[in-house]
Amino acid sequence: MEKAIQGKKIKLMFRLTRERATTAAKLLALEISHEYKSETKTDTQSTKDGNVPTSGMPSASIEMEFLRTGTETYNMLKYAYRNGLEIDVWRINFDKKDPKTGKYEAEFGTGLLDSFGDSAESDSNSSIKPTLVLNGDLVEGWATVDAENEELARAFFYDTVAGAEPEEPVEKYTPKTIEVPKVESVTPISDGAVVKVKEEE
Repeated sequence: MEKAIQGKKIKLMFRLTRERATTAAKLLALEISHEYKSETKTDTQSTKDGNVPTSGMPSASIEMEFLRTGTETYNMLKYAYRNGLEIDVWRINFDKKDPKTGKYEAEFGTGLLDSFGDSAESDSNSSIKPTLVLNGDLVEGWATVDAENEELARAFFYDTVAGAEPEEPVEKYTPKTIEVPKVESVTPISDGAVVKVKEEE
């Protein structure tokens, strides 16, 4: 029987995009929650036969909340927001590890922070509520998590390690296609065409 994936097992890792060659991604400490949103706004076009829906461009973002800390990841995110720098982001599923490679199932993307809200209530810890606007949807693959970040948890797809080469995204769904008969030859005639269809063996 399939088990539901617990939200606490899905954690975020970040890195400045321009530091791919030199810096490994870091886990976001003391994360409270995050929400990945992918939306496509649908418009309608009027025709003589009625309204026809038309698909617009998709937009994606990650809204997150975490406690304010003095960690390198927090300082990097704040720096990226203030300077308008692009960020690499991973959603790591720590509940699904490949026993052969030691990598975790993950989603990868890049984007810019368009807000960095700081909440400081008298009876609770100070929390940060930023929104990362993504450059398209996240892509799927498998990510390396080093021992330090793996302990705290208890990418084209770029891996989390420094100097990682781009990898092709992993597509988890294979479409069921309908085989179309192959056309062997066409013999033109005056009012159309006769098509000979090659029989499939």
